[in-house]
Amino acid sequence: MKKLITLILSEVHVRRCVLAGSVFLVLTLSAAPAWSELQFDRIAYPDGLANSSVSSIIQDNHGFLWFGTQAGLQRYDGYEMTLLTSEPFNPGSLSHQLVQTLFLDDDGTLWVGTYGGINRLDPATGRLTHFRHDPTDPHSLSNDVVIAMARDASGTLWAGTLDGLNRLDDEEAGRFTRFAPNGDDPFALPHATIRSLLHDSRGRLWVGSYGGLSRVETAGDGAVRFHTLTGEDSGGPLPSAFVMALAESANGDILVGSWGGGLTVMDPEGAVSHTIALPDNRVYSVLLARTGLLYLGTWGGGLVIYDPRTGDLTQHQHDAATPGSIAHNIVYSLFEDNAGIVWIGTNGNGISKLDPARRDFRFVHQDLPESRRLSSGRVQLLFEDVRRNRLYAVIQNEGLDVRDGTSGQITRLRHNPADAGSLGHNNVTSLLTEPDGSVLVGHNAGMDRYFPDEHRFERAWHIFESVMPSPPIVYAILRDTEGSLWVGTYDAGVLRLLPDGTIRHYQYHPDNPASLSNNLVYHLFQDSLGVIWISTNGGLNHYVPETDGFHRFLHDPANPESLSGNSVGRVAETDNGDLWIATRSGGLARYHRGEERFSFIGTPHGLTSNLVTGFLETAPGEVHVATTNGMNRIRFNPLRIDQVDERDGLAVREFAGGFMTTASGEHLFGAFGTIVRIPHTPDPAEGTPPPAQITAITVMNQPFDSDRAPHLVREIELPHTQNFIGFQFAALDFSVPRRNQFRYRMTGIDPTWVDAGHRRFVEYTRLPPGRYVFEVVGSDSRGTWSVAPARIAVRILPPFWRTPWFAALMAALAIAIAWTILKLRTRALVLQTQQLEYQVAARTEDLSIANAQLKEANATRDRFFSIIAHDLRGPIHGMASVMETVVKDFTTLDREELQDISTVVSSSARGLQSMLENLLEWSQLHTGHTSLSTDCIPIAPLLHSVCEAYHGAALAKSVTVETECEETVLARVDSHALKTTIGNLVNNAVKFTRSGDRITVTARTVDSTREGHSADGADSEPARSTVITVQDSGVGIAADKLPQLFGSGRVYRSVGTAGEKGTGLGLTLCRDIVERLGGTLTIESTAAGTGGESGTTVTVTIPCCDPNPPADPR
Repeated sequence: MKKLITLILSEVHVRRCVLAGSVFLVLTLSAAPAWSELQFDRIAYPDGLANSSVSSIIQDNHGFLWFGTQAGLQRYDGYEMTLLTSEPFNPGSLSHQLVQTLFLDDDGTLWVGTYGGINRLDPATGRLTHFRHDPTDPHSLSNDVVIAMARDASGTLWAGTLDGLNRLDDEEAGRFTRFAPNGDDPFALPHATIRSLLHDSRGRLWVGSYGGLSRVETAGDGAVRFHTLTGEDSGGPLPSAFVMALAESANGDILVGSWGGGLTVMDPEGAVSHTIALPDNRVYSVLLARTGLLYLGTWGGGLVIYDPRTGDLTQHQHDAATPGSIAHNIVYSLFEDNAGIVWIGTNGNGISKLDPARRDFRFVHQDLPESRRLSSGRVQLLFEDVRRNRLYAVIQNEGLDVRDGTSGQITRLRHNPADAGSLGHNNVTSLLTEPDGSVLVGHNAGMDRYFPDEHRFERAWHIFESVMPSPPIVYAILRDTEGSLWVGTYDAGVLRLLPDGTIRHYQYHPDNPASLSNNLVYHLFQDSLGVIWISTNGGLNHYVPETDGFHRFLHDPANPESLSGNSVGRVAETDNGDLWIATRSGGLARYHRGEERFSFIGTPHGLTSNLVTGFLETAPGEVHVATTNGMNRIRFNPLRIDQVDERDGLAVREFAGGFMTTASGEHLFGAFGTIVRIPHTPDPAEGTPPPAQITAITVMNQPFDSDRAPHLVREIELPHTQNFIGFQFAALDFSVPRRNQFRYRMTGIDPTWVDAGHRRFVEYTRLPPGRYVFEVVGSDSRGTWSVAPARIAVRILPPFWRTPWFAALMAALAIAIAWTILKLRTRALVLQTQQLEYQVAARTEDLSIANAQLKEANATRDRFFSIIAHDLRGPIHGMASVMETVVKDFTTLDREELQDISTVVSSSARGLQSMLENLLEWSQLHTGHTSLSTDCIPIAPLLHSVCEAYHGAALAKSVTVETECEETVLARVDSHALKTTIGNLVNNAVKFTRSGDRITVTARTVDSTREGHSADGADSEPARSTVITVQDSGVGIAADKLPQLFGSGRVYRSVGTAGEKGTGLGLTLCRDIVERLGGTLTIESTAAGTGGESGTTVTVTIPCCDPNPPADPR
């Protein structure tokens, strides 16, 4: 930018424009008033502005403002700034941080001219496309410093640079046609530096350069010609060839701002109409507002506002002591937004914002230098000394502040106990100018007389000492038209000093309705008809001279035409003679003369508070009313009340009791340490409906990830685990953004619109799965609402188990499960039926077996009882007979006979014992009470042991018992069971063998062949058995008797060779034991007398075993 300005200064002759002849219209600039009603707001670093030099401003189709600065491009929504700038190693960032110009297409595409070429910003995606100068490409941009851009009637984009004009012929390819100066061509571009471009309403393209103003003309063959108006130095009609800015008026005039030439107006045909000389003719920017006012930015002279209708010029310059002044005197850029606010970009101090509807209300305020500031406190009274051009401000408990009308300097008058000539008390309540120029001062210690020229006070209560020796608190002072002095007090009513020196004291008397209504007097007033009005804390009093009494006006709650409140602060009269009464609780009352009635204006009508502290007629039919909660402008016929606040430029809300209209017509109100001046305020314009936009979206307290800007997102789809959503929004009216209001709703959640007030964000937590639509509308600071809401659809996806496809899958699965269960149940029933059938068959088989076993058991039982009945009965009967003989013949029996009898009984008892032992073992074996434990044992020792046990019985019969058994013979048996078996067999052999015969007991191992095959299909392996035989040469058993040996019907018994009796159970027991051991017992016998040798051979075959079996191959 410095390079550009240096170039201008090097080519421009600094001169003073002399405007003469009929071509130019000479306008004189009226001196700018000392006080400007316009108030400029400032946007700078604290508001998020990245750089204080703002060269371009534009508003996009969505309502956002864009600022081109020397630190990048910024978007503004009234609350926050978003920055796009150049970033190293990021090709998607801005090509250069210094932004010079902006241009907006109808479709919202934003073209950004920088010191690094052109950037095209896609509004949907935020993607930037660069168009740069390439020294090797003649169809690239001619220079990277882009100063102006515009589209022509055909829609082609033109770009003016520091080195030539460019026409973008192919946006996709980035192909430009360059236009440069050519001294040999009178229709060529006059200068390479292009400052401004304008496409006017007639479709013409104008180019402002350092060589003048050129109109672009394209011939039928495509050739481009430039028809140029040069500066007067070159014989042209323009006062300066350095054309910096262009605009078009409503009637088609071309407005040309030039460096050093002020403003030139050209008619629609292109002829210069007139030139307007400005306080500073270095015009840098031009804006024609919709109001018809022309805003001219200068390079060092601030802002000039020109009204073409009146020819008035006002200059606005920066004043460091005035915060409401323009930010800087170098005005870079000008722009008017959709609401009519004028934005002023400056070179070095940010942006100034000018709302034409706002005014500067400040008169004396705390931003002034200390010597011109009021003391801190409530301004309770304002009083003007016209003759001395002084304004007295009564500050609560701070005495008097006297402001010099010329210098603005403040003199403070305070009570000093050591100075009798000082103010009598610091709590001043009333002031009155006397005819001699002195000022009566009422305060909490009575009354003083102040001599302004001497700055001296003297006590003045002595005139009332005869009636009231002790000075009261004086609240009001009045000198009526007849010369009487009226003094209102805090609690003593009213004192009146007549011109003849007579003093009268008016007080409240309960029994006198013509007395004063209350002794606390706030104000004394004489109207244009000479009537004295006394405002008290207990009503309004009208003095009646004829009776020297009062007519009271009191509040009656049952009468709406009575006074609206008894606590009356002030009475005033408008120019048309209406009386207005400010009450402390009943708003503003109007007294209708002749009708003896009042009407009321208060909060129900729109007044900000019913405690009225002051009011002034500021224009015919217009009253400004100050309250403790704001300022109100009231207009009548019809009644209209408008609140005056920040939207209008008034920053004060709470007003005290001071108010007045000065002799010069200024309307002043006192507030806290401030005096407010009411400017001329136009009628509040109807607000422009601001667009509402969503500026941020958060999901689970994190920014929503999208490739589109939040205000362009139309739908959000989220899983059910991300159902915490927040929205931030803005109403894009920039007058007083903090006063904008919002309403929102989420369809499906909010039944109605939610009034958010000034809050501009909302969060929704734990949104159930479903579809919603979030909508928000906004209003400007004056309550004008958006026409259409900003809208975004929200879909929270259900968990997979709540989706239709999952429900369908579950239904199908349920059907499949039901079908499967049915099939399984059917199969189970079939299996159950089969199982039951199998169980029935098994149970039937078990029952058959059990029945057989039961039959066998019954047979055994019968056999058992048969044995007992048959075999035991005889021996026992015999023993009983013998014993009866012994008992009967005991005395006659000799010793030998007794011995024989004892031998018989003993033998019978031993036989019974043996029989019982066999019965017991047989019974236990059949009932399962005897368990066999097999083991691999050698047989030889067992045989020797058994034979040894029967050696004595065999020897007694001269029977030889021999054993033949090798030590290697083994068998897997229960040793006790086998011993019992062999013992029974040997016992039978001894019993049935004749004397001198032989019994042979042998044991051997024999091989046998198992049936079947081995697992691998080989031939069956040989099996080994142990065979034990007991062979005798006794009497034998008849062949027909052999089948009876093991029958279940009866017991077969026989008598031994020596007359021994058997139990008949021995062989049966032996057979059962052997079978339990897994073997067999066979008998072969030949009975004596049947031919051949008699005798019996019993063979026991039992399993053999290997004491060292091979290891399991597994």
